[in-house]
Amino acid sequence: MRPKRAFCGSAILLGVAVAVLSIGASSIATAQDRPPSIGIVDVQKILRDSQASRSLQPQIEKLRKNYQSSLRKREAELRKASQELQRQRAILSPQAFAKRRNAYEETARKAQVDFQRRKRQLDDVYGAAMRTIQKSMVVAAAKVAEERNFDIVLPKSLVLLADQKLDITGEVLRRIDKDLPSIKLEPARPAESKAPGSTN
Repeated sequence: MRPKRAFCGSAILLGVAVAVLSIGASSIATAQDRPPSIGIVDVQKILRDSQASRSLQPQIEKLRKNYQSSLRKREAELRKASQELQRQRAILSPQAFAKRRNAYEETARKAQVDFQRRKRQLDDVYGAAMRTIQKSMVVAAAKVAEERNFDIVLPKSLVLLADQKLDITGEVLRRIDKDLPSIKLEPARPAESKAPGSTN
């Protein structure tokens, strides 16, 4: 049955993890005459619950809404310009129509490039802010590890089983909130492309 197979797989994984930990601990203990002291940090919790992360969310949401609103407006303008071009097809010479169609296609292409650039900028701004929080987390974790004489600090996602006393997430989170209570996003605004309505 599937549950039994899953349990067996977990048991094997646990056995491998214990074996690897024992080997690593033995080698370190031989070098230092003591087992390694390990701390654990719940990285996802910190990135989700820190004051800096919470201050970041409404800002990035506002930027996303502005981006979506601008995108919908530009798409509406392009549709209107396309419809107008089709209405003019019957009264324009083939050469004149081809010229206006090429101008419209170039405008649409520039609009697409502009929005791709703005989306990358939005992603870059968010990524830079999250890296700032991660750096603050590393600094805070290092300070706690030094105070508590931890040799190693691991992310909780890599730990299968551990004593709750080894979890220093709360201490790290308090230090981050003190040192980095908020983050302000200040993205540069890219220049807008020419309005698509001007195809004549």
